[in-house]
Amino acid sequence: MAINGISVTKEDNYVLCCVDELSDELKAIIRTELTAICHGKSEVEEYALDRHSYKKTLTEFLTRYEPKAVETKKGMMGEFVAHLIINKALPQLKTVTILFNKEELSIRKGFDLTYVEIEDGIIWYGEIKSGELNDNDTPDEKNKNLLNESKNGMKEFLTGLRPNLWNSVIIDVGLSIAQNHRKRVKDLFDGDIKQIEAEGAVKKNAVLISVLFHDTQNRISPKSVAEHLAKIVAEDIFLRVILFSIQKSTFSRIEEFLRAEIGNQ
Repeated sequence: MAINGISVTKEDNYVLCCVDELSDELKAIIRTELTAICHGKSEVEEYALDRHSYKKTLTEFLTRYEPKAVETKKGMMGEFVAHLIINKALPQLKTVTILFNKEELSIRKGFDLTYVEIEDGIIWYGEIKSGELNDNDTPDEKNKNLLNESKNGMKEFLTGLRPNLWNSVIIDVGLSIAQNHRKRVKDLFDGDIKQIEAEGAVKKNAVLISVLFHDTQNRISPKSVAEHLAKIVAEDIFLRVILFSIQKSTFSRIEEFLRAEIGNQ
């Protein structure tokens, strides 16, 4: 992964990305990928509906975003940043989840992100937690707290107590996965649903994602992410786990860029 304005530390089971600036290259990625992120890659490519236009998607994103409380905005922007970056650093993972909630103009309920490794038939479930640095925390401490929140949220989702979570996932497969792979991917999720319904809590593959909005000159250290990964692996909660930490100075720069883009269309 090489994107101007983003520095990356990548090891086997963790990735740390620092977004140092909203570069022209990153802006171009937003312009190119916004509609697919929001509506689903296959939905946009197969149908190219008027509602999939860049301007209308921008407008709908901000319609959903603007009325929210600040804490909710952080979460929504953190999820958007994760959608932009994770596939670039982990290209073997194909995104299943789309950004827009389909039922209402609110935040997503259930899994924040789901991925599939199509060739190997492997499903990954992702959970994102976003936040800013507290007065008494260091970037490393806050990032660990966010990753722990992500871990605990994922544990809850994989207990089998909320089977309706997979309804949205199955719909997203039809919106995001190419037609020639769609049946296979739906079967993979269906297999997970049946197993969890039959057995209750089971181990699944997890991508635990943190988005820390804090000055990137005071960075999260790769060593702290690696050490925290070792602790989570030792807990033996998940089949396999990847930690993906993103640090960006503020969430307002992307917000301002999106608003300006509407005026430029």
